[in-house]
Amino acid sequence: MKIGICDDDPAEIVRIRSIIKEKKNKGEEFDLEDYKPENLQADVAEGYFDCQILVMDVYFEHGSREADYDGIDLAKQVNEKYPLCKIIFVSSFSEYTEYVYDTDHVFFIQKKNMEHFIGNALQKAVKAYHEDEKERIIEFFNKGQKTWVRLRDILFVEKDDRNIRIHTANESYSSIKSLKQFQDDVKGEPITRCNSATLVNIRYVKTLNTRALTLENGQEFDISDTYAEQVKKTFLNWWKGRM
Repeated sequence: MKIGICDDDPAEIVRIRSIIKEKKNKGEEFDLEDYKPENLQADVAEGYFDCQILVMDVYFEHGSREADYDGIDLAKQVNEKYPLCKIIFVSSFSEYTEYVYDTDHVFFIQKKNMEHFIGNALQKAVKAYHEDEKERIIEFFNKGQKTWVRLRDILFVEKDDRNIRIHTANESYSSIKSLKQFQDDVKGEPITRCNSATLVNIRYVKTLNTRALTLENGQEFDISDTYAEQVKKTFLNWWKGRM
């Protein structure tokens, strides 16, 4: 398993490396990759990032909360492009604790307590990674870059000329797949066609009648006669499985 370590202080990277090696379980092998904030941002943007766990600072002293390489913003970029990657935040400043909850992460550690908590944090991250690894991910090219999205994060998919657009709560992606190809790729998921131009994720349907449905974000879609029975069946099966 590969762990990325991102900090703007080289001495801190050396220290974190040493603690990880000391606290890892016997027989556990980690490949460690060092990152400056700007290098991490470049690798994420260009699709070269390949770590399963990322240990990173929340605040980089040579930047600011608004800087491109702000730790919270970088974590959000990792969350979006690499949803399986598990993030462990470390910081010397407790006042940044509340900011981490804007991201998908597994642990927050104050640097002064690294020796006490990094072992537990790594075990939690490893377990979470392996659990999510079983979750279905769809892979496609978006603007020429390979992209991965968790199927449970998709709100809806719509036809866009000869392509499709895949919408999550925070991002939209373009893919050269057809709606039919995409639907075939996600068989077994509660993602179904509601009209000739739209697939919806039943997970996020708030209201449903014979003619239309509304998602939790307020977006509405017509239900055509052709797909009405399938939408109803998928909706009932989904909620039956939750009871």
